[in-house]
Amino acid sequence: AGADLVLKTTVVRLLKNGKKVTGVKVKSFGETRDITASCVVGADGFESQVGRWAGVDTNLAPRDVTSCFQYRLTNIKHDPDYTEFIVGSIAPGGYIWVFPKDQETANVGIGIQLTKLKDPAEVKKHLDRFIRKDPRLNKGKPLELVSGAVSTCAPIDKTVGDGVLVVGDAARQIDPITGGGISNSCRAGKVAGEVLARATKEKDFSERSLGRYEKGWRDLMENHLYRNWMAKEKLVTLSDDTLNKCVAALNEVGVEKMSSYAILKAIEKKYPDLVKEFRDLL
Repeated sequence: AGADLVLKTTVVRLLKNGKKVTGVKVKSFGETRDITASCVVGADGFESQVGRWAGVDTNLAPRDVTSCFQYRLTNIKHDPDYTEFIVGSIAPGGYIWVFPKDQETANVGIGIQLTKLKDPAEVKKHLDRFIRKDPRLNKGKPLELVSGAVSTCAPIDKTVGDGVLVVGDAARQIDPITGGGISNSCRAGKVAGEVLARATKEKDFSERSLGRYEKGWRDLMENHLYRNWMAKEKLVTLSDDTLNKCVAALNEVGVEKMSSYAILKAIEKKYPDLVKEFRDLL
């Protein structure tokens, strides 16, 4: 497809000519070498170095970071036809999920707002406690585990520079309510591909040219991300009782298509005060 996949290779810094990014220096099997490029695309996730090196401000406030831990559990008795989301004090500032993989296996994980944790190890303890108390899960056997963090912030100010752009979690394009980012990353990645194709034809990878990517992804999702960030800021303050009322409202009002927007609209019908701060974005 016109691409080379290079294994066991780490980018250690950007190559620059003045402020323009011209490539990357990499380390592979103990050796370093330079790779020049008309444009470097930073798709290096939550801890993106490319953005930082390029001068893109991706700093996060602690309240906009969610610490996560997940098991893949087998030998459990979940309902494989449903995904589960458990919110409230059981997962402060986040939620617990059960995502079925087959009849006996599911990804069972938790995300907790960083400011709600006294110790990073607490996130695993919260999940372990939940699993022990759930008779469907407490005899489960872990096949694998993964931990990390996701950004749950408002859209950042800038995602391009001369010869460089960032995409996905590196560009903080994660849904602030769910912490999910695959769909947004794919949509933004498509815009980036189209912009880079045009830049290649025009032989122009300046910040001005790559600004089409900036405009393109923002037109697609910026309002949605900002609305969901504002909703997240409200949701993390709600008591278990209020959250239970919100869930009851969803059941009463009904939701045809499950999405953050549909959930917020349903809550607005029953409890308009909860969404008044961002009603103009609905």
